[in-house]
Amino acid sequence: MRYTIILFMVIIVGCAERANEFDNTEEIYSIDTVRINSKNEILDIWGFLSFSDLDSEKKSIFVYNSYNHSIDEIDLEKLEFKKKAKI
Repeated sequence: MRYTIILFMVIIVGCAERANEFDNTEEIYSIDTVRINSKNEILDIWGFLSFSDLDSEKKSIFVYNSYNHSIDEIDLEKLEFKKKAKI
């Protein structure tokens, strides 16, 4: 009998309707696709984009390149590779 009551309570609690945290359907983020002129350089934008940074004017992004272990600068206005800094 004791186990039946516990099982009943678990079923009631498990099936109870819960408030959804994400009821707000506002856009949280968006993804866009851009083409970058790599100027015959291998750019490693996919893997290490979390190790990137913007310059102070927000016109260039600096990305770690794991293929040749350098920091690549990409011009965000012209959407092209600018220069490479060896580490």
